Amino acid sequence: MRNPWLLALALVGPSSWAQPQAVFVELSQPPAFAPWWEQREGMGVHALAQVQAQLQAVEAQQEAFVAQLRQRGAEFVELYRLQKLANGVALELPPAAISWVKGLPGVVRVRPLVPKSPLLGTAVPLVRAPQAWQYHGATGRGVRVGIIDTGIDYLHRAFGGPGTGYSANDTTKLGDAPYPNAKVVGGWDFAGDDYDAGSDTPSRRTPKPDPDPMDCGGHGTHVASIAAGFGVTGNGQTFPGPFNTATPFADLRIAPGAAPEAQLYALRVFGCSGTTALVARALEWAADPNGDNNPADRLDIVNLSLGSPWGEDDSPDSLAANNASRLGVLVVASAGNSGDTAFITGSPAAATAALSVAASVDAGAVVGAFEVLAPSALAGTYPAAEAAFGPNLANIGDREGFLASPQAGEELGCNPFSASSGAALSGKIALINRGVCSFKRKVLNAQNVGAIGVLIVRQDNGDPFTMGDDPSITDTINIPSQMTVLSVGEQLRARLTAGVRVRLTARFRNQFLYSNPEREDTVASFSSRGPRGDLLLKPDLSAPGESVFAASHGTGDRGVSLNGTSMAAPLVAGVAALVKQLRPELTPRQLKALLMNTALDDLFGTTKGQPPRHQVSRAGAGRVDAERALGATLLMYARHNPEAVSLSLGLLPAPGSATAAVTMRNLGGARTVALAFTPTQPVPGLVVTPQPASLALGPGEEATVTLLLSLPLLTAPPRDATQATQQGNWPRFFLWELSGHLVAREGEQVVARVPVYGVLVPAQVAVGTPAILAAGGGNLALANTAGSWVAALELAYLGERKPGVRPANVLFGGVATTSGSTNEPLLTFGVVTQDPWISPEQVRIRVDFDLDRNGTADVRLQNQRASDNTDAFVTAVCRPVSGPCTATMPLGGVSPEGPHPPVFATTVMVLTAPASALGWTGGAFDFWFSTVDEVGQATASPRVTYNPASPNLRITGPGAGPAVWRLLPSQTLQVQAGETATRLLLLFPENREGFRAQVVPVQAAQKVRRLVRAQRSQ
Repeated sequence: MRNPWLLALALVGPSSWAQPQAVFVELSQPPAFAPWWEQREGMGVHALAQVQAQLQAVEAQQEAFVAQLRQRGAEFVELYRLQKLANGVALELPPAAISWVKGLPGVVRVRPLVPKSPLLGTAVPLVRAPQAWQYHGATGRGVRVGIIDTGIDYLHRAFGGPGTGYSANDTTKLGDAPYPNAKVVGGWDFAGDDYDAGSDTPSRRTPKPDPDPMDCGGHGTHVASIAAGFGVTGNGQTFPGPFNTATPFADLRIAPGAAPEAQLYALRVFGCSGTTALVARALEWAADPNGDNNPADRLDIVNLSLGSPWGEDDSPDSLAANNASRLGVLVVASAGNSGDTAFITGSPAAATAALSVAASVDAGAVVGAFEVLAPSALAGTYPAAEAAFGPNLANIGDREGFLASPQAGEELGCNPFSASSGAALSGKIALINRGVCSFKRKVLNAQNVGAIGVLIVRQDNGDPFTMGDDPSITDTINIPSQMTVLSVGEQLRARLTAGVRVRLTARFRNQFLYSNPEREDTVASFSSRGPRGDLLLKPDLSAPGESVFAASHGTGDRGVSLNGTSMAAPLVAGVAALVKQLRPELTPRQLKALLMNTALDDLFGTTKGQPPRHQVSRAGAGRVDAERALGATLLMYARHNPEAVSLSLGLLPAPGSATAAVTMRNLGGARTVALAFTPTQPVPGLVVTPQPASLALGPGEEATVTLLLSLPLLTAPPRDATQATQQGNWPRFFLWELSGHLVAREGEQVVARVPVYGVLVPAQVAVGTPAILAAGGGNLALANTAGSWVAALELAYLGERKPGVRPANVLFGGVATTSGSTNEPLLTFGVVTQDPWISPEQVRIRVDFDLDRNGTADVRLQNQRASDNTDAFVTAVCRPVSGPCTATMPLGGVSPEGPHPPVFATTVMVLTAPASALGWTGGAFDFWFSTVDEVGQATASPRVTYNPASPNLRITGPGAGPAVWRLLPSQTLQVQAGETATRLLLLFPENREGFRAQVVPVQAAQKVRRLVRAQRSQ
């Protein structure tokens, strides 16, 4: 989780703050459409009158607000206003003005406008859309789907266009091209070609809207094709049907979308490149397309294949998404492509009411190919993808030759080849393994020894992909290269001595169907992990999003294969359109629940059907299934947060107990269901009991199921077995998760299930004993525990509570050094803060050092990530304090590769570093704590003088290392005090909140008296 304000305070340099900041100023009047969702009066004249009156109040407040800005002489640029789904004004403001704008009358809050980026057939058959077409007659007919994206290429055959006419089309006006048409029936361009919310050029950050939403970037066309395209035949014509189980997928150039007869609306929010801050504008249009202030014409579904990481529920776009849902629009959004890191799930998919979609993998991908010409036993066509650099095979023609491999030890091709390898590769097509260095480096090294081409082999059987350029290499690449998969590479290597002749070619580009059934129903590596920062479960659902082949803009009748949750979301939007066609009475909340409740296909680590299963924080409810959704009549959703559907339990102190409630609603005939909890991965000692264990429901009846949770002592914290143990060069920390489903069965058949999620937090009450250490120190043991982590420090700071929630306000701070060493001591600093953080990224705890005691800080310790977008948290040394920071040790002082103190969901933070890394060479120095959270600076402590060579307390525990130990009841800490009374600070990361710090007074050691015998004079 990353808060944009904290990130700016902690990491952005002064020059960045000179630039205007894009913000959304939310005002206090309810939005104009609030009467619709608050009173639910229907579409009568009375409701319209209320909307009109509220709209006038909103407009008056916005005018008054802008007038105040002018009166104060503020330099600002108004970007747009929201009035129907939200009440606020989007502005660019100087950073210094933001604080006083927050205090203006009527201002509720000021939030940053975080720019959104676009996020990127066998997928449609996998989710059983053809069965929905065939057996239920659901093709999306009459359902209105908005695509909020880069626009739609309405000239493309996939949307019923002519496939021609691009050069004659003025994309800023209507009337010169066949738009609207039967498929793309409406829309708007909110951006203009030149718009880019993240541009350094002010004019480019100002949108220039027009009525023609023609696609400029291609992303929206691909997305729209997946959701509701007609498809394209093998000879390049619009596919007319049939849409059923007889649809000839293998013969089509482009397969139909999930809802091929739904109507599309192109809501363009991107320019030809860059990012956007116009998503809320488009959502407001989707709520009232004709602008008459009556939402009766609202769209049924909108798809948002865009976003930014570290999503929140209170961003402007999330606010608009939630209110659009309350109005009757189902918002389907991509979870994000930022990978397997906790809390990185994207916004606006993070909105509670939005249906957030993760990316799974299906068995097939449309790629290119190369040919094996000899020997005859291997002859055939095999999957391959070309490089983005070097000559284009489509232009230079095929390249034939015998395959050759370099000498053993040189298979990666990352270094210049030896003379013997060079001789083997000269005049041949080099067979080289993927890994370690860039593709371009491998090809250049092969070119330098006379190879005529390169075939690179993946390290697994994942889909071949376009090999990216390496800008650091400026040499010209003159030979072509392609990538194939491991299983093919192994076959080729086994026959090399017999002579293998191959043809590198572009003839099969985007035409070869590569099938790999083992990868079906695994998770795409790029798919973003949840939960949301406040522990509400996201993503909600999964769908295929890797190597999805769909329409390519500007080509008339061609397609392209793309990866991303951008491809998964429109597949779900299309499935939702199928259900909406047959069940128009369903509200967005019910439709979302139905899709999630019927996603019964689990997702697996690396191989279909083989454990471990992915946790719900990565895969949501499971993989979407169209036919199941159409036939389902049982809804399950969280009783106290029905818009979320999933049951999010928040922090769960363990050991302990908890309860939660799920609503079950029967939309069909009388039934009796049995209930059980099934974990995605086992947590030893966890017991979750549904009450009642079975339930009878009549037609239309609703009932509540209570979950009783018994939570175990966390002696071995659970880890997600699907997660890599390292990210980059650092070991990762794991969120301790409760993950599973409440499952409803009729007989042996699972008819519905709902995700259950929580974060386990250690909750012991360990205490140090004795409560006071006598003169000179002594031994200290732990009571009330079978074993606990403890950091033992000299008390250096006592703070006071501050108003509000302040997770960075330090209440206790301490310091320690490794005992018995003055040459290379480890320094440990620990704090306990006022309120818990969920992720350590929510707070910045800093320790500044004045090594020469001249009044100026020379170096700083602080917590941070080892690298962006990872769960590898470290203690970093920054020199100078505002300069570059270098990771030194894992946060907490103990590597998460083994048992370690928790760093998530706690109030204890420990920073450890070698004294030499700080530049300490001996003697005393001054240090002090300074901390930052979302509100701003939380703590600025007084200076403390400390000398690692002669501390007031020396603390020794079992084993070497920093002052952090896992202490068993039979073990003790040895505390040696100096001649000054002091206090020992014990920090207990595994204790429950409120019991994580203990101060133990330590009496001073008695001074040694020297007795001298008196001398007698005689």
